[in-house]
Amino acid sequence: MGKRIEVKAGEKFGRWTVIKEASSHPIGGNRMIYCQCQCGNLATVRLADMVAGRSKSCGCISRERTTTHGCSGNPLYIIWKSMCARCNKPNNDSYPRYGARGISVCEEWQDVSAFVVWAEANGYKSGLSIDRIDNDGNYCPDNCRWVTIKEQQNNKSSNRILEYNGKKLTIAQWGELLSLNRRTILNRLRMGWSVSKALTTPVDVRRKRKKHI
Repeated sequence: MGKRIEVKAGEKFGRWTVIKEASSHPIGGNRMIYCQCQCGNLATVRLADMVAGRSKSCGCISRERTTTHGCSGNPLYIIWKSMCARCNKPNNDSYPRYGARGISVCEEWQDVSAFVVWAEANGYKSGLSIDRIDNDGNYCPDNCRWVTIKEQQNNKSSNRILEYNGKKLTIAQWGELLSLNRRTILNRLRMGWSVSKALTTPVDVRRKRKKHI
């Protein structure tokens, strides 16, 4: 086990100033620090990201560059701006599920131009959404990809993963693979069925028809 990192109120990391240690994140137990950015914004930041320099500000560094990047007319600029907002702005509706959980935008992508270059070189097309492979990880080149809305829904942290025959899929993915309604699988699990039974028991078509007579 590594040595515990100690931080004190008033200590600075990039533009962050430590106020106090916050409650650890419920998923993964990551240590969180309540900080104030040099620009005045308050946020909860993952300690490991702050110490390693992956999080240096609330996003104000990138905002200072927006007047010169020349990307404001690019659809990717809107995606980048929304990504930064949900990680850096406590008044953003999505902040509780992103910034408050310690999810941040990597230093490289604080520059929107770098984000646009990465996106165009890594499969971005109109209609696709940016998706984090690890839902507890940050927005960075190694943890992001471009996916359809359907693929993104399947990767949501709120989706329940079921393991059967050595394969792990969401309930929606199992339903599609086995031609079972997602709600049918959910109802079976709520009734106490095993995963194996819930996924392999055929739907009683005759009973279903009888209900509609």
